[in-house]
Amino acid sequence: MVGIKYEVEISNSILDFSHGFTRRIKEIFVPAEKIIFNLANNNLNVFSSSKARCPEKIGLSKIKLDDDFVARIKEILSLRKICLKKAKKYF
Repeated sequence: MVGIKYEVEISNSILDFSHGFTRRIKEIFVPAEKIIFNLANNNLNVFSSSKARCPEKIGLSKIKLDDDFVARIKEILSLRKICLKKAKKYF
């Protein structure tokens, strides 16, 4: 499977962002599955998106992703949806 790697600017909060405390991280978009994932603060972040979040075309590169890994991150998204639905019952 093919992924598109690029960089995005992130911050930990709006307050940090407003004071210029940002950093750049690498992120990968999997167009065939409409999934984005990245590593920030030593956490794997996975979410759905119809397009990559990079505002410019600079720094884009195509990479080969292991099909099994992509299947696993799809499972993460599916489990997150199930758990969110169940967790809402408690609030």
